[in-house]
Amino acid sequence: MKKQAILFIALLSSFVLLPGVSLASVLTTFAGGGTNSPQVGMAATDIALATYSVRHGLSRSVYIAAWGIGNPDGIIRIDPYGKVDAIVSGPETADDIWVDYDGTIIYSESTGFSCRIIRIGLDNAIAPLAGNGACGYSGDNGPALDAQVWGSEGLTIDADGNLYFSQPQTGVIRRVDRASGIITTVAGGFNNPRKIVADSVGNLLVSDRNNGCIKMVDKNGVVTTIIEALNRPNGIDVDQWGNIYFADSGNNQVMKRDPSGVITAVATVLDPNGVSVDPDGNIYIAETDAYLVKKLAFDPVVDSLSPTSGAPGTKVVIRGKYFVSVMGGSTVTLNATVLEPTNWSNTELHVIIPSGAKSGNIVVHAEGGSSNAAYFRVTKQ
Repeated sequence: MKKQAILFIALLSSFVLLPGVSLASVLTTFAGGGTNSPQVGMAATDIALATYSVRHGLSRSVYIAAWGIGNPDGIIRIDPYGKVDAIVSGPETADDIWVDYDGTIIYSESTGFSCRIIRIGLDNAIAPLAGNGACGYSGDNGPALDAQVWGSEGLTIDADGNLYFSQPQTGVIRRVDRASGIITTVAGGFNNPRKIVADSVGNLLVSDRNNGCIKMVDKNGVVTTIIEALNRPNGIDVDQWGNIYFADSGNNQVMKRDPSGVITAVATVLDPNGVSVDPDGNIYIAETDAYLVKKLAFDPVVDSLSPTSGAPGTKVVIRGKYFVSVMGGSTVTLNATVLEPTNWSNTELHVIIPSGAKSGNIVVHAEGGSSNAAYFRVTKQ
């Protein structure tokens, strides 16, 4: 076997991929670049936009904390079709934004005169979650509403519904217990901590900006550096496959750290800050200095077919990643024939082999492009 082939197999040894797999991506402008104040129904690319934070929400919607440009300032929701779907007025400056599992919006407010964490309910009712309005660092082990908080630029909620937020000015990460509403400090010693996210097992990933690194805080409060030698890291998120995506803002890069620890650049953008990965694996990036939100969509990847052969009428289960989890978001072809999925998710599609089909390659097509080819052998009935 040639050395090149041996090297290729070694590089892919940690993946289960079919031959010819493509890991390409497409970077596009998702919002901003226009001259108009945002209005419901307007194309997101027609609006003027300044933002530091972006977050995906339910049903593939995307929320943007907009400030400084547009009337009104506030939180803008973009639907899956790229249209402004809603504008939530109120926050003069939302330093960060999070969308809970039920669609509740949470944002941090820091105007220089008022520092709080705010909740916007499904009925648009606004209520504080943490902070008495004064900017500071006090109140641990008591009600979060009586505490002083200060300039949080990172919010996350864990699987149990507990709220975590960073305090850059004091170098700590704080927690508000969902059940009791009690606030505590879970970790300290950071130097200007910015965006944070909870992973699938409850660890917190923290962009420690002035220390140029990403740190992990485990459930016991133990802090470990997992990524070093960065230049002003900021936005961070993790996908369902355990890949960590983060903004290396000073180097104008969005980076990826895979579960084996390999780090690669996935996008070059101007001063990336907020980073959000939706359930389909699309990455939304707040490109602050360009007044844009960019979207990075990966080519779909086919890992397996089950079965790999069968007569017309056979149901084939296609498993992989970066499919689109809404009806019509992914299409499948066998040779040049379109097969409409009968079931779909971001990792699995079901199709039926049609009458008259011939053996050939099954390919998945989604917004990022087309997948690697997976061979299916059509047999006689």
